[in-house]
Amino acid sequence: MKDTEFLKKRGVDLDSALELLGDLSFYDETLTQFLEENKTRLPNIAKYRKENNMPEYAILVHALKSDAKYLGFTDLAEIAYAHEMASKANDTNTVNQRYNELVNTYNKYARIAFEYLGQTSSGQNDGSSQNKNDEPTNKRSKIIVADDSLIISGIVKKAFEDKYDVLIAVNGIEAINLIQGAVPEEIVALILDLNMPKADGFAVLDYLKENELSKRIPVCIITGDVEKEKIDRAFTYKVVDVIPKPFTIENVRNVIEKIKF
Repeated sequence: MKDTEFLKKRGVDLDSALELLGDLSFYDETLTQFLEENKTRLPNIAKYRKENNMPEYAILVHALKSDAKYLGFTDLAEIAYAHEMASKANDTNTVNQRYNELVNTYNKYARIAFEYLGQTSSGQNDGSSQNKNDEPTNKRSKIIVADDSLIISGIVKKAFEDKYDVLIAVNGIEAINLIQGAVPEEIVALILDLNMPKADGFAVLDYLKENELSKRIPVCIITGDVEKEKIDRAFTYKVVDVIPKPFTIENVRNVIEKIKF
C-alpha cells in the first residue's frame, strides 16, 4: 500500500477525498488520470490565457477546480476558483497577475502525486489505469456521461459499469453524437454537465427538446456552477434532478434510482 501519510503531511486533504471517492485504490486511479488529463489541459489553459479567450479559459479552470476538490488539493481548488471567477468577469488583469500562482501550485501537487505514485515527473506509466471507454459489450442498456473532467466520468463509470455500458463524452458535441448513435430506448440516463467546451450542457438539452427526446431520455444534471440563474434555467427543461459538485458515488446512484426504467 502506498504511504498515505506522505500525502497528508504535504497538505493533501486525503480524508475528505476518500469520503468522495470511496476507497484508496480508486483514489490512486483517479490521481493517475488527473496527471494524464493535465498533460493537455494545462497547455490549453496557457493557450487561452495568451489569446485572452476568457470563456474557454473559465471552462478549463472550472474543471481543474472540481478535480482538485476531489483529490483533496484544497489550495489548488481555491486558486483555480479565483481564476474561474476572474475569467467569467473578463478580468484578464487578475488572471495574468495570478497565473504563475496557479501553475506553481499545480506543479507542487503534481510533484507530490508523482512521488506518491512512484512515477517519474513525465507521468509515464504502463497505461493500465487510463480512463477510456471499454470495448463494446453485449449489455444493451446505456448510461451516457457528458463532462469535460474524466475524473467525474470515472466516478460515474465506477458506480454503474457492472450493470450498464457507460459511454463518455467530454463536450456537448460528443454527447449529441453518442445520442445520435444509440437507440433512445437503450439510454437509461444521461448524466450531463452544464459547463463544457465546444458545446455546453444547454446545447445538449436543446437538442433533446428539438428532437422530441426529452421524454424518452432521463437527464440528471451535475454541475459545480452555483449561479442560481443557470440552475433555474436547467429546471426549465425536463430533468430528473441537479446534483452539485463535488458529489459521491452514492449521490448519483440515489438519483438514478429515482428513474423508472
